[in-house]
Amino acid sequence: MTDSSSPPEFDADRLARGAAIFNDVYGGIMQAPPPGSMPFSDVMVAQLFAEHWARPGLDRRARRILTLGLVAAQGDAGAWSIHLEAALRNGEITPTEAREAVIHVSQYAGYPKASPLLIATEDVIKRVEKASPADGPARS
Repeated sequence: MTDSSSPPEFDADRLARGAAIFNDVYGGIMQAPPPGSMPFSDVMVAQLFAEHWARPGLDRRARRILTLGLVAAQGDAGAWSIHLEAALRNGEITPTEAREAVIHVSQYAGYPKASPLLIATEDVIKRVEKASPADGPARS
């Protein structure tokens, strides 16, 4: 019988796979937490990234757009900014698509949830365009 208060243990290979996918998904704007730093982080890296983001049924762009939609529906401008910046830096969406997504969200989730996303979108686009070369993936 295992102690229910002890965190689950994940093998080093699964954590390494998850960390590599985490770092790829976030395109360098965030780094995977070191294994063992927090039980929450280990579960997130081993399950969300090593398993879910690695599944073959959807490509990375589709997963990103779905994630952006879910975050937007919750009105979470902080998570929206992180995922949007990674999507722009990774060339998964364009600034034009990001702006259009906010307009679309406003119709399904409402203006109170979309308005903070609009402000966050413009801030992220400016930040990415400032950091990217003129012919980088963040172009419209």
